[in-house]
Amino acid sequence: MGAAPSREEAEHQALESPTKSSNETLIPIEHPKLEAKEAKAAPKIVPHNLEAITKEADDVDDLHQRPRSGISLSNKKKKYWVDESGFNCFTVFAREFKITWSDDPRYWNWMPLNDYSSEAGIEVACLQNVCWLEVLGKLDASYLSPGVTYEVAFLVMMKDPLYGWHVPVNLRLVCPGGVSQDHKVSLNDSNLRNRWVELPVGTFATGNGLKGEIEFSMFEYGGGIWKRGLVIRGAVIRPVRLVVVDVHAQVFVREVTSV
Repeated sequence: MGAAPSREEAEHQALESPTKSSNETLIPIEHPKLEAKEAKAAPKIVPHNLEAITKEADDVDDLHQRPRSGISLSNKKKKYWVDESGFNCFTVFAREFKITWSDDPRYWNWMPLNDYSSEAGIEVACLQNVCWLEVLGKLDASYLSPGVTYEVAFLVMMKDPLYGWHVPVNLRLVCPGGVSQDHKVSLNDSNLRNRWVELPVGTFATGNGLKGEIEFSMFEYGGGIWKRGLVIRGAVIRPVRLVVVDVHAQVFVREVTSV
């Protein structure tokens, strides 16, 4: 028997001859580069013209976190929010409207909205008695998202006692440049009583962006007919959406479930 290998020779053989069998392939382990613990967050899309819009905000705290839930503007006369697509939407409340004789309690009363919505406490205009119905609302068109088709609808309710509605009222939408849409709608309909409904005024496209004002109005003063029972909450301006309409209704209205 030959002499046992020295310690140095044994260590050299162990390094050259791994303990694994010769037909196995040793795969080196590559350690990937560890990425930073805090990955860069994807940039958030800022709603169109947010800075200009929020100059009217009633509460300036966390404005960039609140467009989805809604931001109150101009002493609760308007409300701004963005929809699920990130497009700007607005409600213009009745206090922001120009309503003929609305400062005289003989003709109009103002009452706080008493419901469980986020708009509780908003004042609504209650018609007492007029023969000259004239309601006008406006919104800065530059606040609206470009490349979107918008719709405008009045938010109203009819309450007893009511009279003078056998003559239809006129609804008008005027876009920057003077292009207008007009149609008539009957408010003498049981579907309008004791619930908030939308009266569609018209639609328009913003294209690459609009400058000027969107104007929307409701009026009837040609027959000298005295009227009572109309309650006006405001008007909503938002991207066109598909809705189911009651085909049995005498007028084209939509019930308001949330605004």
